[in-house]
Amino acid sequence: MRSADTLQRLLTAAALTALAGCSTIGDSVKAIQDTVVTPVANAIAPAARTRLTATIPGSQERDAERAAQAEESGFDTMAPGNVSPMVAYLATEDCPIGGKTFFVFGGTVQLFQPWTIIDTIKVDHTWSLAELAEHAAKWGDVQFDQTISID
Repeated sequence: MRSADTLQRLLTAAALTALAGCSTIGDSVKAIQDTVVTPVANAIAPAARTRLTATIPGSQERDAERAAQAEESGFDTMAPGNVSPMVAYLATEDCPIGGKTFFVFGGTVQLFQPWTIIDTIKVDHTWSLAELAEHAAKWGDVQFDQTISID
């Protein structure tokens, strides 16, 4: 059985992957936005206390610790309202930002880098499982720095 922190990290990673896949399509979207009048699509991956996060095992203990820190500092980093200013800014008519994904936590806003292709394997037919096992298995050892800095 996985620990609550591991489960929370897995859920967060899954959510961020889904957001990134849906919102950061890259230069082609920006080119379309530059030539056609369309709404600008941005995404925010918020870190905030919600009804959903309250269902994660161990969240009550973490929320109690954060509430004590908020009492001391006078700033509740997990308050959902901390995300609202970035939402409002991205919605302003003069906002120059489009096609980006942001991580918002407390008073911190971070810009995610879009997906980047770092390696390719290619054949001139439909892959077989055996071929993928031979050629794609090397990616199992590839490591990425996927840390999110929460100061």
